Amino acid sequence: MSSENAAGAARSGGRRITGKLTGEALRATTGRDWDEWFALLDGWGATGRTHAGIAPHLVEEHQLPGWHAQSVTVGHEQQRLAALKELLEAP
Repeated sequence: MSSENAAGAARSGGRRITGKLTGEALRATTGRDWDEWFALLDGWGATGRTHAGIAPHLVEEHQLPGWHAQSVTVGHEQQRLAALKELLEAP
C-alpha cells in the first residue's frame, strides 16, 4: 500500500467506502449499486487506469456528480486492491 493509500485508510478508520455507503443508497442516488458500477468500470478497463482518469470518466460519460464519481472510484480501487491482495497471499 502506498503512503497515500495508507493515509486515506487511516483517515477512514481502515473501513472501505462500500461499508459506509450501501449499495442500496448508491443505487438510489446513481441508478447503479456497487456491483453494477464495478462491472461497468471493469468492462471499461479501469483496473489499468489511474484514479485521475477514472473519476473524470464517470463525471463526463455517466454524468455522476463529483462526490459520487470519487466514491465509486475509491470503492473500485479498494475492491480491486483487496482482490489482488487475496491473490498474492494465497498459497
